[in-house]
Amino acid sequence: MLKKLKHKTPHEIFYRVRKMLKARKRERNYSAEKVAAKIAALSVVNDKSTFLNNVNRPQFFFNSDRNAARETFRRDFADDIEKTLERADKILQNKFTMLGSDFSYNKNISWHHDPVSRREYNRNYYKRVDIFSDDGKSDIKYVWEVNRHQYFIDVAKAYFATGDEKYARYVVETFNDWIEQNPYLTGVNWASALEISVRSYAWIWSYYLLLDSDLIDEEFTDRFSRAMYVHGEFLFDHLSFYFSPYNHLIGEASALFTIGYMFPEFAESKKWAAKGWQILVDELPKQFHPDGLTVEQASFYHYFTLGFYLMPVVLRQQNGDSVPGRMLNHLEQIFNFSQYLTRPDGSTPWVGDIDNARSIYFTDPETWDFRNFLAMGAIMFGSAEFKHAAGRNWEDVLWLFGAKRAGEYANLEARPPAENLRNFDASGHAIGRSGWGPEDHYFRFDCGEIADGVFRDETKSAAHGHADILNFELTAYGQNFIVDPGFHNYRGKVAWHEYFRETHAHNCLLVDGQSQAKHGGILEWSNRSDPRVLDVQKHDQVFYYRGTHDAFRMLDGNVEHRRNFLYINNDIWIVVDEVDGSGEHLVESYLHLMPSTVKHDKQLLTVSRNSVDLNILHLGDEMGVEIREGGEKPEDGWLAPLYRQSMTAPVVRFHQKTQLPLLQYLILVPDNQAQFRIEDQSEDQVSFVSNKASYTIRIRKGLKAEGALLEVQWDGENANGVRLAAKGNSGVSLEQFESTLNKEAKTT
Repeated sequence: MLKKLKHKTPHEIFYRVRKMLKARKRERNYSAEKVAAKIAALSVVNDKSTFLNNVNRPQFFFNSDRNAARETFRRDFADDIEKTLERADKILQNKFTMLGSDFSYNKNISWHHDPVSRREYNRNYYKRVDIFSDDGKSDIKYVWEVNRHQYFIDVAKAYFATGDEKYARYVVETFNDWIEQNPYLTGVNWASALEISVRSYAWIWSYYLLLDSDLIDEEFTDRFSRAMYVHGEFLFDHLSFYFSPYNHLIGEASALFTIGYMFPEFAESKKWAAKGWQILVDELPKQFHPDGLTVEQASFYHYFTLGFYLMPVVLRQQNGDSVPGRMLNHLEQIFNFSQYLTRPDGSTPWVGDIDNARSIYFTDPETWDFRNFLAMGAIMFGSAEFKHAAGRNWEDVLWLFGAKRAGEYANLEARPPAENLRNFDASGHAIGRSGWGPEDHYFRFDCGEIADGVFRDETKSAAHGHADILNFELTAYGQNFIVDPGFHNYRGKVAWHEYFRETHAHNCLLVDGQSQAKHGGILEWSNRSDPRVLDVQKHDQVFYYRGTHDAFRMLDGNVEHRRNFLYINNDIWIVVDEVDGSGEHLVESYLHLMPSTVKHDKQLLTVSRNSVDLNILHLGDEMGVEIREGGEKPEDGWLAPLYRQSMTAPVVRFHQKTQLPLLQYLILVPDNQAQFRIEDQSEDQVSFVSNKASYTIRIRKGLKAEGALLEVQWDGENANGVRLAAKGNSGVSLEQFESTLNKEAKTT
């Protein structure tokens, strides 16, 4: 506790003490009967016609012309309707697929049970419900996922498209049952403000989608209005300042704003809307780096938080209320980062923690395809680039912007960005590709912080980022080869939770098993390492990134790892790892692969996926090679593509216990035409042919003070040469020179 206190400002300490005293007073005065009487006495709208005709109620997204929205949905999104009906019909049977598990209920949903382990959470006052203990089997995420009610939107969309009352009936009856079984401030479903935020949005969206049904009558509207009031009241009193000040706080502020904004009949509405909006405005620079990535350094939460921003911003714009220009500029940067982050196949890299959470819920949540956001960004900013990255028309544009603007989207030009490569220096990510087509190459190199809010000392703090400094991933000819392995769980299998967050679960290098941060329990990190960018250069045919970190600062021998990453001629990659220092140490380097076939012959690994090969030459100081796949432990060859989902895949471990310094080279050559061949190889040189050019690469074994670490020449239309020249204590510099390979070929 004392360690944590030294990192807290007087304002935070005062805030926490005040909140604690207020919570204790609220608990002392709590009475279920008093709460029920208070809710019954509320003055709310209990008539649909009155609700809709309130002149002070803002327009709600698509509802400004719902008939045109329905016509557009039926005409332009037949495939989406088919998927919606499939999901909705399954839900009508109380059958669910969530968080990597399939489960069902016989009749009514058991709102307080983990549907997988069957653990029941008590129905005490919400502060007395234990949501943090881990019995190794249960996962509270299952309970909360069911109680978020986002599947109501699937069912309500099915009604909106078909008019079939069975869909409206399911939502109404299930909602009523939930209200009966979850009295205000009682039980597990009042124990997290973020859950209340997500549920609030699900209810509001569902209500508007079901408005044409006679089942949305006086009784339902009355219950719905009272439920929205107590959700707003709870959020206002439970904002996660300091406790969970990232996606939790933003989700809560977003829902608080929307409840206050859309329900002007509540006495507190203006106060709620103003509070929620001010938090969103003030927090945006704290939630996203200036270059656009979330400070949580986790790609699923990047979009989760972005969605919570988009809905209030679009609502205000739709109703003629101002949005600060600096806020819009920052949001545009977030979309720009997002389009570069998107891989050629449309998927997003599996960076950091995930829990399959969606703030904007209209498409299948069990996927890593977030191009629906780029479609929304395209219409929001009139961006041809964002539309190109979106890949197709998405129904989210219709729901958030309405039928008229969905028509504008259809007429918007689509054009790829002019630049194939961007260095996002604020977040520490460099992302590039050979082009913007589905069969192009792609890479992402990460020299960013682990996550905002992680301390360098022993103080523990929760964070969604992973210990992955100097991690990289590659896609060749549209096939993802080297990847971030994902994240497994928050509760249940602790070993699997920890593994996917640690350094050796990423495409990184370790010395003596030293991770880049110390794991302290569920979500907790301490003793973080810091990244440092040493050089970044971008030329016509060469991109070069050189970075380091201080994870090995406590080891004997002044150990330091420096990684050089090169992308050459839009064709090949070279990774040069310098491990400097003295004494004997165990050096390990990892490559995590998508499911593929791996062949190993001496210094060549050939990884094959869907008729594409990635040839990996591992050169330099001698390293042992071990390939694992599908063992008993998570480190024995597994990926975790979604929450609590795992699949077998090869992991390559290079390893050697040796005297430092050590120098390792990885030369990565993609091939989709079976043209790769090694023409000549010696101890310090290799010549090979790729699909695009012939290369000669000279390396130096052993890390010395002077002389080139690496020299690369290639022939062809873009013939050139590049070397990494060691300059003693001043480091390494990139130099370009004219290739002699073409001249040699002509002479021959």
